[in-house]
Formats: sequence, C-alpha cells, structure tokens
Amino acid sequence: MHICEEDFREIRGNKRRVVIPKNTIKEPSLDFKMSAKYINFSLVLASLFGFLEWGGNNAQFLYEVEFEILKKLSVNPWAVLHPLTIIPFISQAFLILTLIQSTPSRTLTIIGIYGIGILMVLILAIGIMTVNIKMIVSTLPFILCAVVAFKHYKHLFS
Repeated sequence: MHICEEDFREIRGNKRRVVIPKNTIKEPSLDFKMSAKYINFSLVLASLFGFLEWGGNNAQFLYEVEFEILKKLSVNPWAVLHPLTIIPFISQAFLILTLIQSTPSRTLTIIGIYGIGILMVLILAIGIMTVNIKMIVSTLPFILCAVVAFKHYKHLFS
C-alpha cells in the first residue's frame, strides 16, 4: 500500500511513528457550525417569549421580566438574587456566548438548555395546573427547540 502525504497526517511520539488517515479526524463542518448557531439562536429567542400570568390582571413575557431584573440589579442587587432568576439568566448568557464562538460549545448549550428549562418546565406545570392555555403554549417553542438541539448534538457526537 502506497502512503500519500496528502491523504495522511503523521503523529510522532517519543519512539514510534503513527500514521492516521485524514478522513478519521473529524473537524466540525460549516453546516454543523451554522445549524448549531441557528438552533442556539432559536433557543434564546424562544426563551424570551415565555408568558407569566398571576393574580388578577398581572401578566408579563419573560423578556419584560428580564428587563425589570436588569433595572433592579443596578439599584438593589439583593432583591433579584433568587435561583429562579439567576440560573435562567446565566444559562441564557451561556447560550448567547455560544453564538459568538466560532464552533458552538456543546457543553454550554446543554447547560443553557437545562438552566432555562427549569423555568420553562415550571411555567408549563403552572399553566397545566391552572389550565392557562397562554402559559402552556408559550413554553412549547422552547421545548421544541430543546428537543431539536438534543437530537442535533446526539446525532453528531454519538
């Protein structure tokens, strides 16, 4: 068998020389990078449109709640420090960070999904218990995007 330099990469150890075919070393393709970025962008976007409704005529989307949290954070940071505000907020920051990376991190994406997923599943459960269709429907885009993301990463890394 003739070994062509173009077809193989060499890895030199201390005492031995190993030749590995180039096609066995997989680098993320442009399709993977872009599809992962689209999935992560859709996760961030879907997380902003969770809908909360409580007591009387009080209702807000999560993007409105996040804006209020940012305003209160500068005035009184201790007032907004709660696991249900901090964990999804940091998780969303992780997902936004993956949009900036050249190859989106699988680990940061999964951490982001789980962190925001805690809040979304809680909203879904409350919506089911109170039979609030708006709350139930507002969580479905995020859940659908999370399922697509898990299938995408499972397919590529299994």
